[in-house]
Amino acid sequence: MKYRTMKLKEIADCNLRDKNAESPIRLPDIQRGLVWKPRQVELLWDSLLCGYPIGVLMIIGDELFDGQQRVDAIIKGYDIAGISEKEIPESILWLDLDFEKTESRYYGFRMTTKSHPWGYPADGGTYPIKERREAMSWAGIDGGTPKDAWDIRRFRPYKSTCAVPFAIIMDALYRGEAMPVSEDERRDIFAGSVLDKFSDFVSEYPNAEMPDINHVEERCRELYGDLSKIMRYEVLECRMDIAKDDLQKLELFFNRINTGGTPITQEELAYSAIKLYWKENDIARINGRIAASCMSEERFAQIVFRTYCSKENIRGEISAKDIRKLRDEFESENGNSESKDVVKNILDAYDHDGAILVALQRQVDDWLVGDALPCYVRTEIAYKEPALYVLLFTLARFVYEKSVQVCLSDEYVRALALYVYCCCEKRNRVKTVQYLYKNICRCKNRIVNEAVVSELLCDCILDGLAEMPHPNVCDFVGFRPETLSKEWNIDKYCEEPYGRSVCHMFNYDPNGRQMMLLKVAEHDAFTAFFPGYNPARRDLWDETNRPWDDDHIVPKNWIAYGGKWKMFCERIIWSMGNFAHIPFEKNREKSDRNDWTFYEEGENAENLHFDADMKNLTAESLSDETGVKCMAELIIGRFCKLYGAFVTVLKPLGLGLKLNPALVARKQILCELRNRLRGFSDAKFYYVADGRKGREVCFDVDEEFGWMQQWVLVGVKNEMKDGLDCVTIGYCTDGRTYAVETGIRKNPDKDFSDMDRKEWWVLCDDRDCKRFETEDKDLDGLCKNVIDWVAKESYWRMESADK
Repeated sequence: MKYRTMKLKEIADCNLRDKNAESPIRLPDIQRGLVWKPRQVELLWDSLLCGYPIGVLMIIGDELFDGQQRVDAIIKGYDIAGISEKEIPESILWLDLDFEKTESRYYGFRMTTKSHPWGYPADGGTYPIKERREAMSWAGIDGGTPKDAWDIRRFRPYKSTCAVPFAIIMDALYRGEAMPVSEDERRDIFAGSVLDKFSDFVSEYPNAEMPDINHVEERCRELYGDLSKIMRYEVLECRMDIAKDDLQKLELFFNRINTGGTPITQEELAYSAIKLYWKENDIARINGRIAASCMSEERFAQIVFRTYCSKENIRGEISAKDIRKLRDEFESENGNSESKDVVKNILDAYDHDGAILVALQRQVDDWLVGDALPCYVRTEIAYKEPALYVLLFTLARFVYEKSVQVCLSDEYVRALALYVYCCCEKRNRVKTVQYLYKNICRCKNRIVNEAVVSELLCDCILDGLAEMPHPNVCDFVGFRPETLSKEWNIDKYCEEPYGRSVCHMFNYDPNGRQMMLLKVAEHDAFTAFFPGYNPARRDLWDETNRPWDDDHIVPKNWIAYGGKWKMFCERIIWSMGNFAHIPFEKNREKSDRNDWTFYEEGENAENLHFDADMKNLTAESLSDETGVKCMAELIIGRFCKLYGAFVTVLKPLGLGLKLNPALVARKQILCELRNRLRGFSDAKFYYVADGRKGREVCFDVDEEFGWMQQWVLVGVKNEMKDGLDCVTIGYCTDGRTYAVETGIRKNPDKDFSDMDRKEWWVLCDDRDCKRFETEDKDLDGLCKNVIDWVAKESYWRMESADK
């Protein structure tokens, strides 16, 4: 190892990213992107001006392996071009010359960014909306001006009194450094130079709240002694003696030095390994270019590698170790042929400037981004459910390679992705995706059409992995006026037909999948309000940076007026029907007043599904039953509109509209049994609902929802035995078998708690249920076998077939 020191100016002059530029250090491909927050940049400069050490820069050859975030922060302080060029800068580092030191800071460094041009409080967090509006007023920015058009040079850090762009100060410091003059003369040169530059800056971006020019000059003279120390500050540089072709040692070193500071994720480590082991294939550049509009580079690389590494099941997260192993197998003469093929396919995908991957991503965009969905939906799926994105990428690969004939419309795939993402419980979502993937990949010699996929989705519903959307939620039993009482709770209706889907979507959860309801139903509003929002940047997902806020349409503070209905009001007000995505500033401006002006502007009422009758609500109206129920009906009505818009996007799936052949056969068997079993002419059909009560729900023969449940029975009440004489048939998607049971089970109005759990079901024989295979697809023969078995094993005699 060799050590030397670098002055800050030498570091600031480095061009880290341009490989063609002359620079003593540059970034290796293995490095991740910028991750430091503004506060970290501010504190680094506070440390530099205080003379504190900031650690060692680790360099191998001419590549910076540790210190990227610190070097970039140093460069920001010298970036005079960033505040003088025509292009709007991403950020500006300021120094408040009047700053009074605190327990955590000695100097007043402040950073402003495009997302927060007013800066951040020194003690952390963000400024409230009132102070943001004040900062906008100072900058002469009209609230109607799109945020993307704001020039952050018109702002200054909020609550600063003498803030100057620090690059102006640094530029002025070095002007008198080489002159053979006295210290006092250098002070004069410095102060005059700052004054000239800052005067030009103020005239270019006029702002009444900028500090007085003469005061700036005075403070510069006073602080010159402290500021001049920057020119003498040196950073220790350590040059490591590691061969660049010793890739495993480089990877190990990089992983080890990144265990502190801002934690590096396994996904980032894997991407670093990809860039390290395949840098000659230019994967990093191609990957970054394609990913820029849809997701982070490391996530896109994961999607690509998982797609090509998956076989019968979707591969889990790819680690750095996996990347190294693939490379070793690929380069070894005795390497695994399967791994070699995988790597070859990946390299082919990145070949020709990533032409294949561009095509695959474009296909996914055609499916997920359009008139029905904002682009945010595609990116959210990639981040929150990457296995589902891999499934979509695999379908796109089939389309591109023509290895499987995929006949799915854009509307169908869009509905499929949205359905799996929103209508499967968290613990079952990956199982659903894996089931679809495994069965679709088996269709090598068969067309993958909408009927095939819909049958697979039907299996998932039968297995309880997915929920069935309500076709007309306005008719849901939990929303009927007679059910609205002080004790009302939507979760009580979870076991009603379609109840799981409705209850899941009804309750507000800021991190839940039901938030997609707003993105879909309010698509036109979302697109109009936030046209410049780039969902690919994860830092813009944070509540402090994203442009929208989840607005309570009826303010939550009104709950205090609910009296005896307070609990009911809380359940209604915290439902999805009472939320909308609107611009952050508009929500905070509205506060808890009954002011719905924004909801009535232009097309907002239609796009946000706003009911004009909401204007008649007041906080005081929630003090009596009539007002409370009026509010509830309006919010539930809006939820029904949102849910209806959501279900409209899912319509191409045809869920519940057509049973698959195996379910048709089961329906035929049970209808035949009702007709032929003696004494069963008055029998009814029931499905077994989920839940600890094991509840049987009666349904009509024409209700498709009932026939799509896993366990269905036909039975007639046995008053003497207080039970239900019945035949129950369960459809098991694993192996496509029927499980048939016949005997006496508890009455539908009984719960398990009303009886001994062991006595609730008495089979007609001593064996477990009879299983009938459906693999041969001879459904007519299957029907005959089941009916014959029931006739032989059951208590009840069969009427003649001629009846």
